[in-house]
Amino acid sequence: MAKKIDPLNKKQYGAVSAMLTVSDIPTAVSFYQKAFGFSKRAVMNGPDGKPIHAELTLRGTTLMLGPENPALGKRTAKTIGASPASLFLYVEDVDRVVSKALSSGATSKGPVMDIVLGRSLRHHRGSGRVRMDGRYA
Repeated sequence: MAKKIDPLNKKQYGAVSAMLTVSDIPTAVSFYQKAFGFSKRAVMNGPDGKPIHAELTLRGTTLMLGPENPALGKRTAKTIGASPASLFLYVEDVDRVVSKALSSGATSKGPVMDIVLGRSLRHHRGSGRVRMDGRYA
């Protein structure tokens, strides 16, 4: 009897996974691991041996990384000069995570602060992407 395949691959993926276009997949993988504690699930190489796709996981969430490919409309935030997306990373200790991100190569965009929505936020930039760390107060 043939093994039944789950077409949604629910064991590895939620309903939505973010995909970021980055200029250097190995550098981005290393940054996300060091700065935020992501685990590397897989890195897939193309015929030329260069990475064409990476998957990272954190607390049941998958983050995919891919290279810039103008022919397919995939450009990095650095190339565009801005990012049309933000990632909210919920953590228990924003100050500790931001400090770790900064020591891993991120650049501060402002102070950690409590805001009216009851969250502490910190904007920082690393690997050409703008990220936010937050927690509910």
